[in-house]
Amino acid sequence: MRIPFLHLLCFGLTAVGAEAQRNQPVPEPYAVQNVRLALAEDAPLNTILLRDGRIEALLPQDSEVPSEYRLLDGTGLIALPAFVDAYSHAGLTMPEPWVDQDDPLDTERDVRVEMRIANRKGILPHWSAADGWKMERKASEDFLRRGIAGVLVAPHGELLAGDSALALMNGKPRREALLRTHVFAHAAFDARGDGYPGTLMAYHAQLRQFWMDARWQAKLQARRAQGLDAPRTPVDEDLEAGMRVLNGQQRLVCEADSARDIHRWLALADEFGFQLAIAGGRDAWQMAPELARRQVPVVLTLDWADEVPDPAAKETVKAPGKEETLQESPKEDAEEGSKPTEGTAKDSKTDRWTYTEPLALRTERRREWLLQRDNAVRLYEAGVPIYFGSGSESAKQLLERLGVVVEAGLPADEALQILSERTAEWLGATQDLGALAAGRAATFCLWKGSPFAKKSKVRYAFVEGLLSQWDDKDADKDADKKSDADGDSDAALGSFAGTWVLDFGKDSPDLEVTMKLEVSEEHIVMGTWEGQGDEGALDSQSVTGTVQGVDFVLESEAVLEGITVPIKIEGTWHGDELSGNVHSNNPIVELELTFVGQRQPQGDR
Repeated sequence: MRIPFLHLLCFGLTAVGAEAQRNQPVPEPYAVQNVRLALAEDAPLNTILLRDGRIEALLPQDSEVPSEYRLLDGTGLIALPAFVDAYSHAGLTMPEPWVDQDDPLDTERDVRVEMRIANRKGILPHWSAADGWKMERKASEDFLRRGIAGVLVAPHGELLAGDSALALMNGKPRREALLRTHVFAHAAFDARGDGYPGTLMAYHAQLRQFWMDARWQAKLQARRAQGLDAPRTPVDEDLEAGMRVLNGQQRLVCEADSARDIHRWLALADEFGFQLAIAGGRDAWQMAPELARRQVPVVLTLDWADEVPDPAAKETVKAPGKEETLQESPKEDAEEGSKPTEGTAKDSKTDRWTYTEPLALRTERRREWLLQRDNAVRLYEAGVPIYFGSGSESAKQLLERLGVVVEAGLPADEALQILSERTAEWLGATQDLGALAAGRAATFCLWKGSPFAKKSKVRYAFVEGLLSQWDDKDADKDADKKSDADGDSDAALGSFAGTWVLDFGKDSPDLEVTMKLEVSEEHIVMGTWEGQGDEGALDSQSVTGTVQGVDFVLESEAVLEGITVPIKIEGTWHGDELSGNVHSNNPIVELELTFVGQRQPQGDR
């Protein structure tokens, strides 16, 4: 039978189009040679064979490699499974809660036994982070360059914020980057927007009412399934999601930093019978015995304050014309307004009236900082299941602070296990993440040095067999940026001084802040800030801090809702522009604003 030419042409075009749809990058077979699989310098060298995006075999160093494999020499490098960030908000845009879902409340009716559907402020458990997540390629690469290939994208900022999703940092579109959706449900003592609920007591009432409504919905559905008399239940995705948590089908991850908030979540879990985990956990060490007894997982975001100097430590001083000597810090309390002793380095008109905090206060602040730093070590020693996540911070900060935790006593091998295999197992992703083993996904990194060392770098990274690489120059962009800020470092530090006007955009459109700053040769920043808001002028406040390259961290105070609270201003600058955020961790008044700034006048340095 003859086939018309037009039919043949159509068939050919269809076949070509189908082939084009499959034209995605295909992992090449690689043989990664001469790499260590452990941190120990005397660890044996191995060859890792990769094929079709998976690890085909782990071979001794001198094994013969078939000719079809591309060779990658990893001499001097450590091959480690890619890390998994167990709690991150990166790339996630939260939706606006849909509050008015029902008829207005009839005020003439008696008390209602069920929650008003029209008041669902802070309640959106049916939502999934997979719907609101979008990671730009550069942001994805920033994680990968820190050795992190898996990220649990966690919704936040609501009483019941929705479900988290597990994503690969492969730089691909969302549907190709997502590994799992609906991993955990997430909760917090928080709700965006005005009106009820807006206090801790109201948050508890809102949560308890919702759980009781979910129970009632389940009972009515069970009665109807048995053929018993019961009213038809509404189609309610939120209540269905709530029932999954109450039935133990899904764990609830609850944001809590203070020991009191952790205790509150434990009490709610006891009342309603759900499984929970804690995210944040800054003061979780205070609850370590109870958390260990219950085996409640804690995802630590390591979001502690800047290190407080040890007032009892020896400090280095240099006398004129002599070698450096060690000198004990003064032990006696310095009183407000006291003058420094004559003949010391502080005997100057500038520092004569500088206030020095009492020794007892400085010692107590140091003690509190050490407790936060050692939090992970205490939980680990108590037997609490711990994991690590970046939260709202960067992957860089997570790895840097993990290095501090390892120095404080957490075994490095344990930290590696937690970051990789244990987190992958907890998230149900052991086939895709967490281990260097035959048959597992070829998702690992080649490190130059220990991941917890300050100058360590990822030289190569494989994600499902696809290679990314950075040379020594590219492996630390932050160092390049710092050395590139307006010439040499001393000149750049000095040029940060001046008058800066900050614009807070949509976060606070009526607020404008002016900072007048001076910078010393020791990189210390001193000055003042004043502002103009929707309620008039804001009182001038002093500001102090440091600037290192393009990064600055400043501290001050602000009067918020009649309460004076400490604030932190941090960000980066270059030339006549800067950007960053202002925040406060005050437990009563919360503050989180982003800003951009301009030097006034421009070029005035």
